[in-house]
Amino acid sequence: METIKIDVPKKQLLLLLGLSALMTIVSAWVAYIGWEGTYELALLGSWTSPLALISGVIGFVFFGFSVYFWLMRYFSPKPALEITDQGVIDNSTAIATKTMIPFSNIEKASVQSFQGNDYLAIDVKDEEAVLNSVSALKRTTMKTNKNQFGTSLVIITLKGQSVADLERYAQVINERAGRGA
Repeated sequence: METIKIDVPKKQLLLLLGLSALMTIVSAWVAYIGWEGTYELALLGSWTSPLALISGVIGFVFFGFSVYFWLMRYFSPKPALEITDQGVIDNSTAIATKTMIPFSNIEKASVQSFQGNDYLAIDVKDEEAVLNSVSALKRTTMKTNKNQFGTSLVIITLKGQSVADLERYAQVINERAGRGA
């Protein structure tokens, strides 16, 4: 069987990179306002500067990481998703599994929608094996998505792909996992 490689369109990655860079700059500006301490909102009073500094720094770190991730994703030779003859490799996001999920561990692949987006979702037989293969932050995020939003443990973000494309990828995964269509 041939390996299927799916990647996010470069145009989409540039948009995400640009938006992340813009938010990094805005966060730095908010942190600067907090640092200077000369700006005060009537509602917050003397708390304006400390809250601006804290939120600006948190935003700067978060969106700075986003810039780094989207830049690495843009220049990465790895596709966002690989469907090989042995399993599935998800490199689509910063919290992706990045290791192969063997077909023997795949219960079912489907398309799920949550928070207004469509995702390729994979239900696995041995969740602990998948959770043990990722970092603590990724593990927490995966568990939170599953428990709070009712998603599958593995959700794959493929920006720029239609629902029909996602359904086709789910069908290929199910076929290769021996689960039929």
